[in-house]
Amino acid sequence: MFGASLTERLNKRLTQRVAATSTTAGKLDRFDLQLWDHKVLEPNEARILVGYSTDLGLPTRSDVSTFVMKNFGGRVRAILESVRSHNERPLITAHVIQIPMVIPVDQSRHMIRIAGDAFMDENEAVWNVRKSEKGERFLMRSSKEDIDQLLTNFEKTTKTAAVHHRPTLSEVDANYSIDPEVGDRVAVSHEGSVLHGTVQSMYPNGTLKIAANGKEIKLEKSKILEVKQVPTLTEEQDKKKMFDFFAESYGDKGFAQKFVYGKFV
Repeated sequence: MFGASLTERLNKRLTQRVAATSTTAGKLDRFDLQLWDHKVLEPNEARILVGYSTDLGLPTRSDVSTFVMKNFGGRVRAILESVRSHNERPLITAHVIQIPMVIPVDQSRHMIRIAGDAFMDENEAVWNVRKSEKGERFLMRSSKEDIDQLLTNFEKTTKTAAVHHRPTLSEVDANYSIDPEVGDRVAVSHEGSVLHGTVQSMYPNGTLKIAANGKEIKLEKSKILEVKQVPTLTEEQDKKKMFDFFAESYGDKGFAQKFVYGKFV
C-alpha cells in the first residue's frame, strides 16, 4: 500500500549497519562468542552468560557490546558496567537492555491512524506517539517480542548435539557472590539505567536499600553489578559507537543524538 515496508527498511538499514561495524580498524570480530544462558530481571532487562574461546584471549567490554548489538540487530544493548569475567571458566556475565524501536514522529504521515495516538504502517506494525522528558514527540513501535523471547530464540542456535553440557547462570552464581555492607558504594541496574549509590540497609530476604540520585531505592541483591564503575572514556566511546550506528540506520543525526544521549529510552 505504501511501497516498501517502513519496518522492513529500518530493519534492513540496522542489519547493514551492524554488518558494516562488525569489525573495527584492524580488529577482527569475536566470532567465538556464544550465548549460553539468560535470566530475566525486569520486563526489558536480563542477565546473560556468554562463552568464549580461551585461544583468542579474554574478550573486552567492547567485544561483548558488539556481540550483543550485532546479533540482535540493534534491538538489545549491553550495560558496560555489568560485564564481568569468571576466570575459573571461559565465561562472561553481563546485563542487557531491550531497546525499543523509535522513529521521528513525522514518519506517521506514511501510516494509517488507528487510534488517537496510534498508527499502523504498511507491515501492520503499530506505532504509538510518546513524549520525551522535554516534551519532544516520537513514535515507538509496539514490540511483539519481549527480551526473554529474543534471547531464548538466539540461544536455540547454539543448542547442538556437539554441545555436551551448556553452562548455566546458576552454576556460575553458585561459585560467586557479592556481599555488600551498609555504607558500601555500589553500582546497580535499575529500570534500564546504571545508578551509583550508597547501601543504607540490608534485609534477610536478599533485598537492600540504597541512596542514589537523591532518593532511596529498594532492590534485589541480584541487581548489584559486578563492576563498580566504568571509566568515563570507555562509556563515552560506547555511546559514540551507538550514535554512529543509529545515525546511519535512521539517516538522521539529530534524532540519533536524542536517542542515544537523550531520554527516549
